[in-house]
Amino acid sequence: MLRICYCLLAALMICATASVAIPFPTNMDLLVETVASAVNESLGRIEMPADAASAPLLIVAQSKHDANWMVEHLLANRLLMRGFSVTLDSTAAQSASMRLSYRVLDLG
Repeated sequence: MLRICYCLLAALMICATASVAIPFPTNMDLLVETVASAVNESLGRIEMPADAASAPLLIVAQSKHDANWMVEHLLANRLLMRGFSVTLDSTAAQSASMRLSYRVLDLG
């Protein structure tokens, strides 16, 4: 009987350790990963003039969507990593500034 208890305890500890060590991704993790992949692919195909980094790049949503905050965050983050200055405030952007517009589409 004692041997069975030890085996059960060992099995429970293995299951508990495995579930803590490798957590399953949440829906939000999967969504962010998917959007980040699309942003990286899209920005990788964009060629920017060398002088484009001189003024802040304005990021603008073309339509209202609940996910705009996430797309703006990922776009701004990737552009900042590439050395661009970025703004989300249209009043702070200069008239000669470049503008990056995007639209979130619902497919389904």
